[in-house]
Formats: sequence, C-alpha cells, structure tokens
Amino acid sequence: MREVLHKVALEVIIITETNVPHQENISYFGSGDDEAQMVYNFALPPLLAYSVLTGSPAKLLAWARTLTPPSDKVCFFNFTAWHDGVHQ
Repeated sequence: MREVLHKVALEVIIITETNVPHQENISYFGSGDDEAQMVYNFALPPLLAYSVLTGSPAKLLAWARTLTPPSDKVCFFNFTAWHDGVHQ
C-alpha cells in the first residue's frame, strides 16, 4: 500500500491508530520504509499525567529513552488527549 501511495500521492502518509502493547504497535512501522510512517503513541498521555501528578518525570523519561523507530523515515504520533480520554 505504501509503495502505491508513493507513486500516486507522495504527500499522503499512513498513520496507524492501534491501542495495543508497545511491541505490537511499533510492528506497524514494518522495516521503517515499507509500512506506516507514523504510529500513535498511546503511552504518552497517561505517563505525562502521572508525571504531573507525582511531580516526578522519572517514569516518563525512562519510557521515552526506549523509543527507537526503525528508521529516520518514520515517527511516533505524540498527543496528550483523545476522544476516549486517558486510559490505564
């Protein structure tokens, strides 16, 4: 699909909205140049809220250090709120 879109609409990007465990979520990047260009970062909102409420960014920073996209052609879609609210 991504290859076809690059041929006909280079400006289109594929973003997945999959609220699944992190390892499964990042699998939608594929090898970094053949599937989604962006994946939602569902862990960010609750970790950010936790950091504000506890006054400590330690868990947020530890988690952020683990974010390694498979290539420089993809990225995480970071957001702080969505229509369902913050989930655990």
